[in-house]
Amino acid sequence: PYTTLFRSGIGIFGCDEYDVFAAQGRGWIGDGPNGPVWTQHFIDAPVTRSVDNTAGNTLLFMNFWEAVRWDLQYKCCHWTIKADPDAVLLPDRLRGVLSRRMGSTNFITTCNKNFQFALMFGATEAISTHGLERYFSNENACRPLPWQTWGEDKWMSICLQNLGVAPVFDGGLVGDNQCYGVDCGNHQHGSTYSRSEEHTSELQSPI
Repeated sequence: PYTTLFRSGIGIFGCDEYDVFAAQGRGWIGDGPNGPVWTQHFIDAPVTRSVDNTAGNTLLFMNFWEAVRWDLQYKCCHWTIKADPDAVLLPDRLRGVLSRRMGSTNFITTCNKNFQFALMFGATEAISTHGLERYFSNENACRPLPWQTWGEDKWMSICLQNLGVAPVFDGGLVGDNQCYGVDCGNHQHGSTYSRSEEHTSELQSPI
């Protein structure tokens, strides 16, 4: 499926910059709009079941974000989008929404259903560069949290807020059948996702 995305310049390959991360090691996956695409390695970790009956994958994503940190490509742009491989990403719509929120230390929460407060919902996550810098500099302060029983989206949402990164709620940014549902005719959606699975690779795209 990546070949079609490469050639068409759609999905994450329609972003200003893009990268593909995998826990299985570094490997070539094809030629993208800017040349050959190699996966960036991050350290694998076991995935359990969270207290919310989602994937207990926080340690896996701690390792993922650490790889993003040292890759440095996130510094190129105002926002970084973490997208699951089977999320449908629409960069032009994302740009339209996120361009109105430039320059702040913030992140986008997208689901406020059956939670104590709004969270990022894992298929697609948007964090400003200032927000990521705050996380990378202070992530150890979040380690005492009971993250072992959480999914990664809950971890990042709570950790970022504890570090003073401001949440901005946008319930229409991501169409996800695990929250408000998917409506392919909704032109507000910058991303859609209709399944809930575990993946061993993630896509990271500075928008």
